[in-house]
Amino acid sequence: MKINNLIDKLKEIPQLKDFVWKDLEDDATSAYATMSVTPKHFRDKDKNELKLGDNYSIFVAHMYKDKPEHEFFYIIICRRSEQRYFRKWYFNPIEYNKRFISGKSIQEVMKNVKGLFDEGYSFI
Repeated sequence: MKINNLIDKLKEIPQLKDFVWKDLEDDATSAYATMSVTPKHFRDKDKNELKLGDNYSIFVAHMYKDKPEHEFFYIIICRRSEQRYFRKWYFNPIEYNKRFISGKSIQEVMKNVKGLFDEGYSFI
């Protein structure tokens, strides 16, 4: 049930309002959402070729919910993409612009999420 409270609080953050959340079961310990963005294709400063996918993913989980002394929450935000290193033939899957956020309570996680956006994180 705590995961639902966390998702409700995440939906209130302006930068996360466009994410579409998948339906949750009553006893769910994790949730998943996606946001559509425009795909991009470019070379980075090291001449590696990048093909950025067309959506961002956010994964939220509540770990050890039956053990209050060990329980914590974590969030992963990333954009699935492909990268071809300079002078190589094949593209390899990567998670572009990936961030990992965790905390022992919902309040701590929310503070860390807001801090991430305050530091200038954006959905490229």
